[in-house]
Amino acid sequence: MNTNSETKNEVSAVQETKAFLLISALAIPLLTVLGIAGYGFVVWMMQLLMGPPGHF
Repeated sequence: MNTNSETKNEVSAVQETKAFLLISALAIPLLTVLGIAGYGFVVWMMQLLMGPPGHF
């Protein structure tokens, strides 16, 4: 016989699984791509302002 707390635990487990899949499939890859793009933008702006890298 299911009690109210067991039903809440089952729903919580399903929600936890959905949250994990959302984080692992969408959030982490999106943050990774944004981080790499941001780094590339910073390098591009530095080269725009200071000139291309050269030999000293």
